[in-house]
Amino acid sequence: MAVTYKTVGGQSLLTTGTPSISLNLESGTTLIVLSIHATANNANRAGGAPTWNTTESFTQVGSTVSGSAECQVELWYLLNPTVTNSSISVPNTGADQLRCFAITLGGTGITLDQSTSTNTTTANPSLNLSSIPHGSLAIVTGK
Repeated sequence: MAVTYKTVGGQSLLTTGTPSISLNLESGTTLIVLSIHATANNANRAGGAPTWNTTESFTQVGSTVSGSAECQVELWYLLNPTVTNSSISVPNTGADQLRCFAITLGGTGITLDQSTSTNTTTANPSLNLSSIPHGSLAIVTGK
């Protein structure tokens, strides 16, 4: 079964303060993906991990700075968030200009286990995805 798109939320540019994205998670939501774009002279957002529902912390996928510290882009995710009407809070102690965008997804994924019966790993595992329904999203991650 593929992961399917649920809903979206966003926050426009802020000069100070902590952005908050209100979302009403639908039943079956299993993933929130959050991108944060910072525009500032130092382009390093300070304040730590974003949270959902005030207590659930996101995990950072990565961060990159473009140009001569002109802008920073961060990508975060949260697996199995509490399904409720709440908000994402993005700490912004450096008072940078931030643009935040979140999407939510639901469904179950397909797990590719690269271990063999002798508990060793196999190099270059592969997975054929041949039946992803129209409008769905496949996310492939490593562990």
